[in-house]
Amino acid sequence: MGKLDDFILFFSLIHHSLTLSLGLPTILRYRTLSTLHWICFELQAVAAVSVFIGEYTKILDVSKRDQLSRFIILSWVSFIMMLITRVFHWVYLVGEFIFVWYNDKAWGFLGIGSPFLLLFSFFNFAMVIKPMYGRLQKFTKVAAEHKSLPPDASEKMRSKSVRNLHLAASQVVDTTHLLNEEIVSHFVRRKVDRSQSMPAPAFKRMSMARGAKSLFLTRSLGGSQVFDFLAELEREREVKEE
Repeated sequence: MGKLDDFILFFSLIHHSLTLSLGLPTILRYRTLSTLHWICFELQAVAAVSVFIGEYTKILDVSKRDQLSRFIILSWVSFIMMLITRVFHWVYLVGEFIFVWYNDKAWGFLGIGSPFLLLFSFFNFAMVIKPMYGRLQKFTKVAAEHKSLPPDASEKMRSKSVRNLHLAASQVVDTTHLLNEEIVSHFVRRKVDRSQSMPAPAFKRMSMARGAKSLFLTRSLGGSQVFDFLAELEREREVKEE
């Protein structure tokens, strides 16, 4: 396996072993502790609301002004909820839990739990908050550019703006990949292996296919619009090559 596969395997083992070695004993011993109740609520209930918002925004047509505004508002609400529960209130709860362990002289919980809670805090920021904010900020910028199009803008310009809008929206609602590009980039080899490389035309075809797939999966475009999108990409490629 490659470095990325090894990292995912290591992360999965840590995640599940942490549940067995720390999560269950903590619940059994501190089941009446309000701090534990808050942590469970914010990790489960608030995350479920955020996922529901994400699923709902997938059916919105961002090319329509009213649904675009709804998409932006709901996406920012979801982000703010995650920011509060996964950063600000999370830090407070972690500190309170460590203080409880220290007062109870629960050195086993303190020695094992503290490093893992700090590690999970890094996970919250690097794997959830940071990529979520980056995608949402990019979409907000693209949406502002789309709204600022002049009334006399050409059909080609409007079509390109709508396409960029749909692509940015598909990235906002894409929650299937936990590892964002910044984290993955640390595990990617910088040196290109020519024996495993592809010719440029094949790469272009794959890029167009990925773009069409993203638009289709989010249901923002119909089947005919996907083919129009591919045709326009092909025309732009031909113009650049001339």
